[in-house]
Amino acid sequence: MKQDAHKLNQKIKQLEEVQAYLKYKEMILKDEKLQFLLKNIQDLQKEMKTSLKVGNKMKYEQCQKELENYRQQFNENPIIQNYLHYKNEVQNLIEMLSKIFYFE
Repeated sequence: MKQDAHKLNQKIKQLEEVQAYLKYKEMILKDEKLQFLLKNIQDLQKEMKTSLKVGNKMKYEQCQKELENYRQQFNENPIIQNYLHYKNEVQNLIEMLSKIFYFE
């Protein structure tokens, strides 16, 4: 049974959707611009949290505007758009497989 599970795992990993998802995931990790945007998004989120704690509304709003700009750049990147598309495809595949295993 364990061997069958390993075979199924290998077949799933060979599916076009899974291969594309993994390719775009790797591309995100290697893309300097995307990593720069991600770091700035994370840093701004931390700054916003700190600004809220200390009651600095002006700093919070400034960070919020910058964050929107970085998020827009990030989300409009074709690598991210493809990654999200294939991530959704893989999630649907996993959901379908889960239903089959659960009900059969």
